[in-house]
Amino acid sequence: MHNLAVLVRAETRYLIWLKLLASLHPVADSFVLPPLDVAFMWLVHLGDTRAYLQDALRLGGENMLQWSFPLERLMALVELGDDYVDADSQRVWSRFAPAEPYQARYHDSTLPFVCPRCSTTCLVPTARYVKVRFGNDTVECTRCRRGGVNIALWSAMLFLNDVRKVAGDASLQNFQLKSTQLGLDHTTNGDLAVRLNEHLKSVRFDLLLQQKLRLSPNRYWNDVFLLLRSTLESSALAMDERAHIVAALMNAYGNIVTELSVDLVERAEHWLRFLNMVATVTSTDTWEAEEDVWIRTCRDRYFKFLLVQGAFCAAHEEKLAKARAKGLVPDDPGPKLAMPTFDIMVANHVHLLNPAAYYQYNLAHFQRVVNFHFHSETAMVKAYTRTRRAWKQRYHEEYDPHTSTGYGELVTRHRLRKLVQLGGKLIMLPFSLVMVSAVVLLGGGAEAAAAAAAAGAAQANSTGTSSEGR
Repeated sequence: MHNLAVLVRAETRYLIWLKLLASLHPVADSFVLPPLDVAFMWLVHLGDTRAYLQDALRLGGENMLQWSFPLERLMALVELGDDYVDADSQRVWSRFAPAEPYQARYHDSTLPFVCPRCSTTCLVPTARYVKVRFGNDTVECTRCRRGGVNIALWSAMLFLNDVRKVAGDASLQNFQLKSTQLGLDHTTNGDLAVRLNEHLKSVRFDLLLQQKLRLSPNRYWNDVFLLLRSTLESSALAMDERAHIVAALMNAYGNIVTELSVDLVERAEHWLRFLNMVATVTSTDTWEAEEDVWIRTCRDRYFKFLLVQGAFCAAHEEKLAKARAKGLVPDDPGPKLAMPTFDIMVANHVHLLNPAAYYQYNLAHFQRVVNFHFHSETAMVKAYTRTRRAWKQRYHEEYDPHTSTGYGELVTRHRLRKLVQLGGKLIMLPFSLVMVSAVVLLGGGAEAAAAAAAAGAAQANSTGTSSEGR
């Protein structure tokens, strides 16, 4: 719980940083450095390129994409010691946000909760805040006292507040909903967002949503989804555009209670799991190599990796094109992903530090923005296995010549989980067939399968004899 509270605090401070950058010039003010906790959340946000692009455009416009992560200068700062503070950066920060100290303070016993009903900021005990945001607890505003708010209602009310800025009587001309800055083709032309806003205003979607939330029996986001989908059916938007918008808004607002389109606290925890997974499957030879050798090969392997990912994207686009040719509107979960080794992951993260350049590369070579996100260990194992196979076929060499023993352990664990999932289906089959299936699934050969079948038959006979005896 303490770690979650620290990440929540860092996320709050990172939002201050983004707004500070929006008020500065990316060239004239490039000397400004973020505090280290803010820098960490910046790295996490940059890791989700699509979300970062849209959030940056929404909060600060095109100039926001010109800011690059100052890795070299931050590393130099770290080497000076924990107590060293960049005075110029601290002065700029303090002038912009005088109530928030530049250096982080994580001994606070409370976290701020902004009531979605009356906009009052209440200080909530840290433990309570964490349970509300990441659990099933509720919190009540100390000012308006209009009942407890859980994470679903909290985020739904924030969605309503943003919808009012688009569709209400006092709508803001240039306001955009979250995750509507990129179109279906992942470009930033803004036409789709304009047409969406015009339709929502024409049907007064703010009033429809307000009524739905008032009558919802605690199924807020289910009801929001159905209302949004039915409302867009009467619009002039194409079917694939409607599906894209509904998915984008649900992902950007559902159970997310900040101005960003992703929950950076959850994304940070996921990122750390991802780093651990990469370290597990990567051999020590890859990341303990001498610096000059490592740097010399790292970039080349990363370019090869991008070509593998490009092939996955091309196969996905071909599949979508065939579906559209048949008059279908295909579900587009995105292409299959390649899984990096440690050296490739480092190169990828360096690439991400310049979001504008990474975005342009993605459009030119993938025709979309690709995020290397894996939401489970199973997905990572599948992606790594897929990448090894594709690499071997394309380059006629091993992906990681000295693959870690951790990879084999992960594959075995993955297969065991798969076996457990199949257990319910297999339980009615003969015992011998179950054993054969298990041996094959865990990588045994024909001889092992035959032995398992014989053992199973013997076990079945033994069971039958003992039953007759009883």
